Parts: sequence; C-alpha cells; structure tokens
Amino acid sequence: MKSNIYLLVFIFILSCSPYKKITLTASDRLTKNWHGATEQTVSNAYGAYKEKTNVTDGYIMRFDYSYLSISPLAKSGDVQVHASTQRSSPMLPPSHDTYNQRSADDSVIRRIDFYFDKSDHVQYVIAAGFPDSVYYIKRKQ
Repeated sequence: MKSNIYLLVFIFILSCSPYKKITLTASDRLTKNWHGATEQTVSNAYGAYKEKTNVTDGYIMRFDYSYLSISPLAKSGDVQVHASTQRSSPMLPPSHDTYNQRSADDSVIRRIDFYFDKSDHVQYVIAAGFPDSVYYIKRKQ
C-alpha cells in the first residue's frame, strides 16, 4: 500500500511539470529545412546521390549513408592494406564478432529520401535511421 502511494505522488509530480516534451523526427526537421529547395541546392549540400527514381508526382533522390552500402577499397598500387585477426591491444574489445558475421554497427540503415515535384522543388523528406530531436518547452499558463 505504501509503494502505491509513492507511485501516485511520483506520477502527480511528473504530470505537474512546467515543461512539455516535444519530439521532432529527422524527417520533420529536414522537411522544414529543405521544403521548396531546388535539386541543385540539395546536390550541392549532400553531394552525389545514390539513386534517382521517377514517381507519378515527380521523382525521389536517395542519399544512402548505411554502413552496408560502403564499398570496400579498390585495389591499387598506391594503397596497402594490412589485415590481421589479432587485436592490437589486449585492453581493446575485438573489432569483429567471433562467428565472422557483421556486427550490429555495420547493419545501421541511414537513408535520406528527397521527394521532388515536377518543377524540381523539394516537397518533403523522409529520413530513416537518424535520431529524433527532443525539446522541452515551457507550458503556456
């Protein structure tokens, strides 16, 4: 019974907070920042896109920052790659898993899709794999 009273008091204190939590997704933030921008402006800011797909209302430009999409180094006479299964220091954790599979960090999908209309202006943006922004604003009295 005593723990229930503490729980009720705790909930009451949290509900009477003078601040309100607002969460904005990466898609919301990017849409707000890039709405109406031209394709040239987006390309100058983000560089080369990975894929451009036509849709009925315009087209989609995809920028992919996934770890899985990064291509390995090409062989060249100027680059020397030294690989070893031994760790460089006994204090460092292993850089790969023991079953020779990709680690969880390598499977992170980070992608930004810019949706353009037929006049080459950004309509909205969908971002996957990017963190949300959390803001606390003072409640109106």
